[in-house]
Amino acid sequence: MLMNLNIFHSVQLAVDVDSKSAVDDAYKVSFVVQERKPQTLKAQWTVNTDGAMRLGGYYSLNNIFRKGERLQIDVSMGRDASALRSATFTKPLEKNPTMFFSFGGSEGTYDHWWSRFMRHEKSLFAEFLAPSRFGVHRLSWSYLWRELEASGRNTPWAVRMESGQSMRMNLRHQLEFDTRSDRIFPDDGLLLRLAKDITFITPGPPCAGVNNEDEPARGTYVQFCTLPAYQFICLTQGCPHPLLDCLCSFTAEWC
Repeated sequence: MLMNLNIFHSVQLAVDVDSKSAVDDAYKVSFVVQERKPQTLKAQWTVNTDGAMRLGGYYSLNNIFRKGERLQIDVSMGRDASALRSATFTKPLEKNPTMFFSFGGSEGTYDHWWSRFMRHEKSLFAEFLAPSRFGVHRLSWSYLWRELEASGRNTPWAVRMESGQSMRMNLRHQLEFDTRSDRIFPDDGLLLRLAKDITFITPGPPCAGVNNEDEPARGTYVQFCTLPAYQFICLTQGCPHPLLDCLCSFTAEWC
């Protein structure tokens, strides 16, 4: 649990006999930790499958106020016009390493050269995570501003129709029950996730009506979506078997 704070290099548990206690079978439990430096800087160079090279990394301030807080700034840029910048602040609540609150923001430019368009995004996000007897509750909120722009004269017409600015606000609650032996390569256990989303998109897809210019009306369109998702995965001898994986939605539209 302490390693999830990302402020320790290593955490060891030591159990010894407590000779100072009046009880004969008393034990003393100690945590031996190696804390990271107050500042961490990491850089990396990657090559994607499409041949594009990217240089990125992050700079973090660890245990800022001596209560497990952490501020991380990520930067990534590539040979093309793609670039990403983000910052996230995380704080444990009630001195519990499994309960924390995080918030931050990001700004990015993505070059979709295969479809001949550019995507610009700015976002704000916040998340609250708390454990319970039924599993881990995760409540998240995000606000995204997006702009699509044609990058050449040969950009497809369908892509040009989606060009312009849009805003998206999302509120999501997720309950996760996880008994897997390992989150990356599990051998046994099960994973149960129950999620529900409420999303507002302005403007949404083109409405049925058209205006005088014979173009879809989009200026006053707002979409309200409620999306509950259920996922149940059981692991037997290292092989995942999805027993239940259904997705249903309810959508209300105003044009």
